[in-house]
Amino acid sequence: MELQLSNFIVSGTKLEKIIKALLISQIVLIISTFFNVMYDATLQIGNLNIYGKANIAPIFLVCSVIEIIALINRKEKIFLPFRVINTVLILNILSTISTAVIESEKSAAFANDIGNFASSVMSFFTFGLFEMPTDLAQSSKLLLGYHFIRLALLLCSIIYILYLYNRFIKKEELVHAINFDFHKLVELYSKNKLLLIATVLLVISQLLPFNIMNKFLLATPAFADHPFVSSVICIVAFLLLSNLLQDNINNVKRYVIIEIASLLIWNPFYVYKFGTPGLGYLIYLVGWGMLVYSIFGAKLKTVS
Repeated sequence: MELQLSNFIVSGTKLEKIIKALLISQIVLIISTFFNVMYDATLQIGNLNIYGKANIAPIFLVCSVIEIIALINRKEKIFLPFRVINTVLILNILSTISTAVIESEKSAAFANDIGNFASSVMSFFTFGLFEMPTDLAQSSKLLLGYHFIRLALLLCSIIYILYLYNRFIKKEELVHAINFDFHKLVELYSKNKLLLIATVLLVISQLLPFNIMNKFLLATPAFADHPFVSSVICIVAFLLLSNLLQDNINNVKRYVIIEIASLLIWNPFYVYKFGTPGLGYLIYLVGWGMLVYSIFGAKLKTVS
């Protein structure tokens, strides 16, 4: 499925404007997930976004991208159910985070009650000579990013309901996009297998357990540590393949260089700082190496 961005330039009906608003709201929702949603007091782990706390967060991100592509291409049978799926996923993630915070608050309150009682007993029997500190246990806290996600989700839901109303109650017609020529993609793959596989590996690597952000954490997806860097890697990967389909070899080389430069952030010295990284980083290194060879050791071929 290819992005038909021209659809958003020529359209002007009310339904088309709602689709534009739905697209923008979905992008805002994705961006909101990059912000920290909670402070995890467990072993003083610190601030985390949803990708550092919820295992299903990468699935939400993949489904959101599918929804966006379907929206742009007017694939109604795809983006309508995926909007429901994404809503369920993000609600599940928010529930997981809020439950973790509530349980942390209960545990901290219980620990502080015991500690404060012990402090009072110690002070009483020593006539105030020895006093233990009170309220030592900290609890996890919800951060601004959590509420930002809720607001973005509410906006998406309102616009989605407006779309359903105008499309199925008022019976407005949807302008469909031109179908993508799949044979062109197959031809491109046959001529640039190494480059395509390398690009796909880079994108996949960002969604898998990648690196350890804290010595008390297991490996989390790259989006948990550097969400905007990972976003750039994925966006540039799309632009790279799009320009390769359009035979813009010079642009392709520029995008490949940008992808290669991502190693400045994801260098082994940084990634191995808190321990052995996850499978995602190994896939990233394989894709990175293939990308280097594809641009410097092999000749790019166009589909024309």
